[in-house]
Amino acid sequence: MRRISVENIKGKEILARDVYDDMGTILMVAGTKIKKKYIQRLLALGVKNIYVEDELAIGVYEEGDMENQIKEQCQEIMQDVLEHYLTTGYNELDRLQRVSQEVILNVMEKPQVMYNIAGVRRKSESMYSHSLSVCAMSVMLALRYGLSGKKLENIAMGSLLHDVGFSVLSIHNGDFSYNMLSNKELHDVKMHVITGFELVEKETWLSKEAKEIILSHHERLDQSGYPRRLSSKKQGIGVRIVAVCDEFDRMVYGYFTKQFKVPEAFERIMSQGGKTLDEKVVKTFYESVAAYPNGSIVVTNTGEMGIVLRQNYKLPMHPVIRLLRDAHGKKYKNWVEKDMSKDVSILINDIID
Repeated sequence: MRRISVENIKGKEILARDVYDDMGTILMVAGTKIKKKYIQRLLALGVKNIYVEDELAIGVYEEGDMENQIKEQCQEIMQDVLEHYLTTGYNELDRLQRVSQEVILNVMEKPQVMYNIAGVRRKSESMYSHSLSVCAMSVMLALRYGLSGKKLENIAMGSLLHDVGFSVLSIHNGDFSYNMLSNKELHDVKMHVITGFELVEKETWLSKEAKEIILSHHERLDQSGYPRRLSSKKQGIGVRIVAVCDEFDRMVYGYFTKQFKVPEAFERIMSQGGKTLDEKVVKTFYESVAAYPNGSIVVTNTGEMGIVLRQNYKLPMHPVIRLLRDAHGKKYKNWVEKDMSKDVSILINDIID
């Protein structure tokens, strides 16, 4: 299975995952043979990427696709709880503890899996999927940082609810970037941390550390963040972990910021280690998240084209790839598999849809 841009549909691919519209209605079911005439209709409905099974996808390692596994398991519960809470005022937020435990268990079951960010998300699900993605990454980083027990649970809950303030603000669409917002909208975006904290401040079941994550995940080491411009000494480890994961996911999906390809977002996070983001957390991030997700089509430094098959643990820039075409664009008669951790002369120059 691999992700492709809808614009690059050739026809006759087999759909690997159901495709939904913004209302959650299934547009196409997995197993459908795709036709080129579907392209304009899918684009008109806001579907930019799909998952397909084709010849190129043979051998792509799917176990690392943790983001979608967690989304499928937990998003419906999370969305139902938050929407019910906001429309009726009846407190069911503690049901989200079940979601956080599901995420923790899912991550703990695969201790050496690199986190693969999917790059496929509908507008209507942005806040829920973003929160789940940040939660999964935060739990993974916390575990590899050496945290456990209550500390781990607090980080899971805080990261799951870190953007809950957006649910009661008029600005909530992940397609907006800062340069598209009015001054009032930009103010509302920055207010989401305070609004979110106020929503949960009196919840006795939620820990002080989790509430602090909701309030402070946009603080930065150089005091350039908000809302309180906290110094690094006043930022707990949970806040520092969620700050990294939130920033990465927002960049990949263009969630109130410019959208970047996964490797570009990865490099930007790495460049901020020790400056605006905690250096040790960023190092843990480097060892935990795939810079080139499984199924990605990549171009090497020799001009060859390949597909990422699987990851090498703690080596995000050096996955195992299958070479598909040579530097002249000619298909290989026999596919060549290269482990980039063993052949250091091969580097990835670009990732393409």
